[in-house]
Amino acid sequence: MMEQLALYLLKSTVCISGFLGVYWCFLKNETFYRFNRYFLLAGLLTAALLPFYTYTFKVNSVPNVAVLPASSPSAIVQTTAGSPLIYLFLIVVYALGIVFFGLRYFIGLSKLKSLIRKYGFTEMKGYRLVKTNDLKSSFSVFNYILVNGSAETSEIEKKLIFEHELAHVKQFHWLDLLLSQLLCVFQWFNPLVWVYTFCIKQNHEFLADTAVLAKGNPVGLYRAALLNHSLGTPIFALSSSFAHYDKLKRVKMMTKAASASTKKLIVLVLLPLLAVFLWAFAKPIFVTVPDVRARGLATSRGIVSNAASSEVTAPGYARQEVLADTAQVKPQKKASTVIKVESKEVEMKPKEPAPVILEATLLPTSVSDDMVVSPVKTTAIKPSVLVYLDGQEIHYEINQIKSETIESIHVLKGTSATDLYGERGKDGVVIITSKKQL
Repeated sequence: MMEQLALYLLKSTVCISGFLGVYWCFLKNETFYRFNRYFLLAGLLTAALLPFYTYTFKVNSVPNVAVLPASSPSAIVQTTAGSPLIYLFLIVVYALGIVFFGLRYFIGLSKLKSLIRKYGFTEMKGYRLVKTNDLKSSFSVFNYILVNGSAETSEIEKKLIFEHELAHVKQFHWLDLLLSQLLCVFQWFNPLVWVYTFCIKQNHEFLADTAVLAKGNPVGLYRAALLNHSLGTPIFALSSSFAHYDKLKRVKMMTKAASASTKKLIVLVLLPLLAVFLWAFAKPIFVTVPDVRARGLATSRGIVSNAASSEVTAPGYARQEVLADTAQVKPQKKASTVIKVESKEVEMKPKEPAPVILEATLLPTSVSDDMVVSPVKTTAIKPSVLVYLDGQEIHYEINQIKSETIESIHVLKGTSATDLYGERGKDGVVIITSKKQL
């Protein structure tokens, strides 16, 4: 759980860093404020949602499966390590930070509610107006506009301030602030999130200033009102204030020439950054590919019997049935060789009446992680099965071959046989390699 949370926070921080870096370096001083707002809002949503997605890709692999000797008992060893105290300490600190900042905003909402209840509000079209003398600075939060009704502020300034706050309400700037503050609550330790929130609020002020000037108000008069209006009381975190943030920066942006629209294309630099992000946190999915010549594995240094069934599991891979088609045969005085192919076994009986079971040794092959040896099914070799001895097709009985001269037996069935031998191999092919004479 701790690792998953840390990975999510890391991914979110990387997303915020990318969007903040592009905005700070290329968009911060441009005048297309509406575009900047959507860009910053997209960054918030990306930082919150993209970490839940993990890009996956397939990797073809042949796992190495180690088989214990028959004499060694199999054992499953599980290790369980308790969470270090440092993990518990970090979780507690992180939770306390969330509680602290969550209560901070909850208390701010409570104070706002008390203030509105005390002075009441006037229902207007699209907003609610609250006049109070308890605040030295006007601000807006949600669809409420709280204005300073004292006589110290001139009527012209009150008009400009009201139009500024009304622009915040009509453009739903509180929605951006709500999302950014939620991100600040859950990532209170991340300074980049706080800087990102500052950029969002500053851009909101640019948008509201532009809306006021678009109504025909003189730029000089509006600039003078902005400089004369001082901030005399703390502002609630989810609010937008007329005199909030860098006034000189806002004055400068009022008189700046409109930026070229082509500069918006700079956001395309995020595409390779997002690609690198997905690649860096990508998760491989290992897929086992069966060998062309061998489709499975029967047993390792053991005896194949009619009632035996065993499993070997390699963790982290898909469960598959493994089929055997290659084995080395060690000679005994009297032999009965059992070869398993695709969950079937072909039994070749010698002329001697007394059968002796041979020991089968594995050859290297490509196998899946779960090796399942199914119960034996005895099947006689069909007459149409092709038999090759040292590369030459033979037409006599296979039992005539002395077992002590056999090095290995390779059985092909299905498509692996027809691909090499055509229709003649549809019933199977048995390839026998004899021992080389010294």
